[in-house]
Amino acid sequence: MNFKYILDLFYPNRCSCCGKFIGWRSYLCDECLISVSELSANPCEICGKDECICGSGIYYDRSVVCFYYEGIVRHGIITLKEGRDKSFAEFIGEMLGRKIAADPELGKADLIIPVPSSRDRIRKRGYNQALIIAQVAGKTAGIKVRNNVLHKIKSEYQHTLTSEKRAENVSSIIPGKESPEGMKVIVCDDVITTGNTMNRCAEILKSMGAEKVYAALGTTTKLKKRKDENGTGHRN
Repeated sequence: MNFKYILDLFYPNRCSCCGKFIGWRSYLCDECLISVSELSANPCEICGKDECICGSGIYYDRSVVCFYYEGIVRHGIITLKEGRDKSFAEFIGEMLGRKIAADPELGKADLIIPVPSSRDRIRKRGYNQALIIAQVAGKTAGIKVRNNVLHKIKSEYQHTLTSEKRAENVSSIIPGKESPEGMKVIVCDDVITTGNTMNRCAEILKSMGAEKVYAALGTTTKLKKRKDENGTGHRN
């Protein structure tokens, strides 16, 4: 008997975005699933951003992204980061796994790994959402998953920092125990903002001998719009 079915008898499954009761096999209710689908992303297939950052010298070779970090999707990611519900990570992992399996290049990768999280962060949150995404994506795409290729020491929360501080903060990511030498590696994360974290992971993996590094991202942010003195909105 499925463990999730048994768990649902005592703790009924809820939509990870709106909290509505749903079937034990589901991640989202029908309404939220429609809303999420409307936020499907189509960014640069190399860097994973609408406002392309390829010219800044990225180390990863390609990317796949599911959704834009907006609306109901943003709410789902926030529940993950606050440690309230990990179901949205499972949903993203399955979506990414399907994209990876359907991609002629990424589908032949040797390894899937998560962006690492510090022990302190995992203790406070209860999990590393990137690891959950990687595990589900790996199972869906039929690619093995490893969690000891990269390591992270204690650091600040990336989403609370300025873009300058984000770049400094990623130095807390260091090589782990297992070598990716000669392998094509997919790195999973829930969201890409500046790209600094993913770029740091890719840089380290390449220095460790990885042949190719791909980014598999649940969501990507867009540039915020601001108003100039005439009230005209434009991107910065």
